[in-house]
Amino acid sequence: MKKLLCVLLALTMVLSLMAGCGSGGDEKKETSAPKQETEKDASGQESADKEGAETEAAGQEEGDQNYDKVKIASPIPLTGPNSQYGMAYKNALEMAVKQFNESGGLGGKEGGLEILDDQSDVTQATNLANQIIDDKDVFAVVGTFGSSVGMATAPIYQGGGMPLIAPNISHQDFPQTGDLLVPISPTATIEINGVADTLFACTGEGSKMAILYATTDLGVNVNSILTEKWPELGGEIVYSNSFVSGETKDFSALLTEVIALEPDIIYTSGEYYDVASVILQARQLGVSEDVIFSGPGQCFTQEFLDLCGEQAYNGIYCGTLPAYFEDVITKENYSDTMVNFMTDYNSTYSEACNGFAGNCYDGIMLTLLAARKVGTDDPKALVEAIVSYEGYKSVSTEHLFFSDYNYANKSLCAYTVKDGHFAKVEY
Repeated sequence: MKKLLCVLLALTMVLSLMAGCGSGGDEKKETSAPKQETEKDASGQESADKEGAETEAAGQEEGDQNYDKVKIASPIPLTGPNSQYGMAYKNALEMAVKQFNESGGLGGKEGGLEILDDQSDVTQATNLANQIIDDKDVFAVVGTFGSSVGMATAPIYQGGGMPLIAPNISHQDFPQTGDLLVPISPTATIEINGVADTLFACTGEGSKMAILYATTDLGVNVNSILTEKWPELGGEIVYSNSFVSGETKDFSALLTEVIALEPDIIYTSGEYYDVASVILQARQLGVSEDVIFSGPGQCFTQEFLDLCGEQAYNGIYCGTLPAYFEDVITKENYSDTMVNFMTDYNSTYSEACNGFAGNCYDGIMLTLLAARKVGTDDPKALVEAIVSYEGYKSVSTEHLFFSDYNYANKSLCAYTVKDGHFAKVEY
């Protein structure tokens, strides 16, 4: 097997790729929206204490902006199948608003937050969207979880003149649905193209990939992107089949077919428990120890490690959100801003910090900082201020910027598992 450290050569390519990609896999050039500075670039040195948005907010100048509207609405899944993600959102939202208000708020007024339960249900989310755009006190929406709900409600917010800042919508069509829509996550096209480059660098010309993907919008998109990108790089797709996430428990029939084809990589697009099930069952079926298992950032959880244990070895797990573990998010590996965010979050809430909380924190804090700068009465000006904001110190990545107006770009994170712990692949 080739060593996992071959990722070192790939990640530099990934950053270049992500900076130049947009929707549909076409190359995009960065527009006038300036690239966010990293922590060291912005200040010349690493800050020592609570960095990020709290100190950034305190340093913003205020002019004659209009702050008649002071409320942000946040429709998130507090109940239902995605409530664990909704709780991470809720915690991050409340933390950010508290810090922002402590630093001066909006012209001396406290920024307001209304959290609503959309249950990750399209009908409920649609009803809430219509309710929100009629609320005269709301100047922006930060929320919705997942592409299904996001794509259903995006036209409502766009049509109602309401900015929607979406922490975790990766559907490739979302950014171009309207000029008031701002994803904090890169599109699946940007992210998965970067993942493909990284994995290909580990296997090389002629390498064979098998894909198992969930029958969700994201899973279908990931399969489509990989099946096009992998052969372009010089590899071969030897297998592609779908499963129902959360319902498919027995992967043995699919894996028997996969193993017979002797792939170099088995990529599973689904939730962490889907990836874990594939790994464990493939080991039981006698898959070659040289096979590389791969999966998305949803795997960056303690639950994934608990399920897989030592069986997750020989894996390359990739995503644009980091693994928020104290032995991973250290000041040797990441910025003080990210370390302090994780520490503050974990000391405040019983749930461990994760990437969903980080994305949501960035989404609402960027919105509040932009509102402080341009006011809250002009939706287009607010969005332009968000995507062109300079010097913001992200808590969800070391490198966040927007290209082609509202396409989010982030550094790719790649981890393997050693001794039951995630280990960052350096470069």
